[in-house]
Amino acid sequence: MSKTLNNKSVAKNLILSAAIVLSSSAAAARPKSTIELLVAGDSWANFLCDDHGYQKTFDQLNIKNLKENGDCKSVSKNGVEAGEWMQSEEHQKLLGKLTKRNQIKFVHLSIGGNDLIARWNKYMNIEEEIQLFERNFLLVSSIVNAVVNQRNDVTVVLSGYDFPRFESGHPIVEFQQIFEHMGSPEPVELNAALIRYHQYLHRRFLTQENYMHRFFTIHHLGLMHFHDGIKDAGVAPGTTRNPKYISWLESPEDFGGDLNYMTNKKSMKKWFSIFYDAFHLNESGNQKLAEHTFTNIIQPVMGLPRRR
Repeated sequence: MSKTLNNKSVAKNLILSAAIVLSSSAAAARPKSTIELLVAGDSWANFLCDDHGYQKTFDQLNIKNLKENGDCKSVSKNGVEAGEWMQSEEHQKLLGKLTKRNQIKFVHLSIGGNDLIARWNKYMNIEEEIQLFERNFLLVSSIVNAVVNQRNDVTVVLSGYDFPRFESGHPIVEFQQIFEHMGSPEPVELNAALIRYHQYLHRRFLTQENYMHRFFTIHHLGLMHFHDGIKDAGVAPGTTRNPKYISWLESPEDFGGDLNYMTNKKSMKKWFSIFYDAFHLNESGNQKLAEHTFTNIIQPVMGLPRRR
């Protein structure tokens, strides 16, 4: 009788020990609590949301404790200007999500580009251009600060743009009208203006206490020149400046590619399988934009080593 009880006791202890070991192993294998990133803003945000650029990046890089918040469509709107954003339904929804969902720790914000292309033209003198840049800065700054002040543990990444593909005779009337309104600029004229604009924002933001601490800026000028090459110039992919040195944490002003050329047609969004967009990247481009932002800003901000 005693021997039988001892055997049962030993078996029970072995099962209990095994359960503890398995439980500990499972706990150790579980990733840290998941952090969410929310994409918000204009059409560049909306299409990035459609293409799930960040989630594809996290999956590709095997980032387990980060995920893209899937409700980005409700906080992004095609065509919205920075001057309209603060009164928009999307802005109110963005602030509401930050209040209700503590898992959101990063906001990728794209805003200001529509204001710029609606007002800039190649005949502006230096003073007129600076006035436009300053107008945009004040509007964008108020939006960024509204998001930053909504919760003290949220980091905002203000994301800019890549070189566009505006040209004469574009089959989409809206893009043709924008091109004509800008004075039908040569690629180098428009690209140089975009470089000046993004660099102006960076210099102005340096005067704000939260910059490079609670919010950051990044642009993507020359990103797709690296990935897809410059067909018009016979430049092969992978030969222009590496994206890890385009608008990176240590130098947000740096740009890549060749400002004399538009972004390659194959990098642009395609409509009805016929017409190429003049401003927005395609699905592959949006994934590369998300990877660029994650690698150059979010990853080092989280304290993770950048890939070599």
